[in-house]
Amino acid sequence: MTFLLFNMIIDTSFLSEFYHAEKINSYMELMTYMRQFTKEHYNKCNILIQKHHVIPSFECTDLDQEEEIWLPVSIHFRAHILRAREFKFMPGWENYSIANYTEAYCILRKFRDLKSIFYKEYQEAKECYQIFYRPETYEKAYGKRRANIIKRKISYAMSNLDQDVLNKRANSIAKYAANRPESHNKAISNAKKKPILDSNNKYYASVKEASEATGISESSIRKCCQGKKAVVKGISFDYMI
Repeated sequence: MTFLLFNMIIDTSFLSEFYHAEKINSYMELMTYMRQFTKEHYNKCNILIQKHHVIPSFECTDLDQEEEIWLPVSIHFRAHILRAREFKFMPGWENYSIANYTEAYCILRKFRDLKSIFYKEYQEAKECYQIFYRPETYEKAYGKRRANIIKRKISYAMSNLDQDVLNKRANSIAKYAANRPESHNKAISNAKKKPILDSNNKYYASVKEASEATGISESSIRKCCQGKKAVVKGISFDYMI
């Protein structure tokens, strides 16, 4: 199935049904227009698509109420750019703007041709991403030598904590896991079954398969796919169709 991904249409700007979509400058107007296209239509036209939440998941607290649609990669990118711009100058909503810029950057960074086509928008997203990006490892943040020192200090501090404190922490984590909302369990279950494509263009049928092949935890791979992490051990991941 991997070879199919390389023959799929990534740049949809030359397809007549998307001419209007390329010109829309309102996020919700774009969503309204794109609802007319089904997954079957995209598959018939051999267009590479990605799942998108009409209200992005990081803006919605009720996972069961999230409406999902399928979008071509370039339209998916534009959607998050428009969303980011609309929140950019709204006091109190800046974090949503940052999250949408980050999502836009992560969507496009693996597609060289699209980065050229949307150069201005891509640089706009990249600049925001680099300002607010937080390295996911101590090594990336501080370098190998200093990272080892920090890890030793953390290990020493943990070893000196009262066992009662450690037990309370473990119980608290276990209690949350046992009482997690059903909507969260459903979202996690669905995420585990989604196909994955990594930055090396390797295809995996599920998060579990990607984890077994790369040695990276399923949790880290899901966070990468959701845009909560950029890369894990030098590899980026994204959900595919």
